[in-house]
Amino acid sequence: KLAISFGGGMDSSALYKLIPEAILVHEQTKLNNGEIQLEKTLETIDLINGEGGQAFSFANNNRRGISEPSGWPGWAACTCNALLLSTDFNIGYIMTGSVIGASFLSNGRKYFPGTDTLRKNKWIQAFELVGIPMFSPTGGLSEVANAIILHKTNFINKAHWCFRDQGSNCQLCWKCFRRDTILFAIGALDVNNEFWERYNTDFIKKQLVKRPIYFAHIFSFTLRKLEHLTWLKPFIPYDVENTSDWICNSYTEAIKLVPEELRHLISERIVKFIEPMKDESKVENWDCTY
Repeated sequence: KLAISFGGGMDSSALYKLIPEAILVHEQTKLNNGEIQLEKTLETIDLINGEGGQAFSFANNNRRGISEPSGWPGWAACTCNALLLSTDFNIGYIMTGSVIGASFLSNGRKYFPGTDTLRKNKWIQAFELVGIPMFSPTGGLSEVANAIILHKTNFINKAHWCFRDQGSNCQLCWKCFRRDTILFAIGALDVNNEFWERYNTDFIKKQLVKRPIYFAHIFSFTLRKLEHLTWLKPFIPYDVENTSDWICNSYTEAIKLVPEELRHLISERIVKFIEPMKDESKVENWDCTY
């Protein structure tokens, strides 16, 4: 069976809509004071179960005390509960929602050959040795493409990528800014100019002037859709190549991240929502480190 390490944000939610038959495994965040972080994601999990899906959320388990802050340490933390459940639910594959920015673009800075065996993530190799492959079916999709999937499946409002506002998106932080610009750019967020004033802060502006800008391939597309905002226009990264001709499409080379026996299934699911890129060299030549 297929399992999704489910965080409840945009990327893992899009993965769920691509592969709804997968088992979802979610781990609640335990704060340093011992309390559990309030998350609206739990409502989404209830919704999924109510619709006939299989979704589990863990608040406590037997390994909480192995580190401080408590929890699994390391990059693979979000996947470990799915690994522990593998024998109970006959899980043979663990999927994550990693996107092209992480899988090939060094968070938007510069392309690297993510399918090269020598560049393969060491945790992924470890899971393969255990006998339960871990991979990202969405490794060739951007956050924009994932948002399009959620928009087309009417699931945008069920994705929660920030917990600061009573367990849901605060619409004030750097991450919410990026997500909101994505939603606006694809026509999934209908707001007036006044809405964007919440992001008119020194902190947001400081992030936008950094070079290379974090997730430059996203902002070069989304911020050009917001040129009408007087305060924002001086911070739009016009020095970064416009990615509008590929950011909404899939990078087909990424299918090599998927086990061979699942490639046809994954490709079939993705193409229902997202078309392949016409010129993949634009991804492979991406470099914002100059």
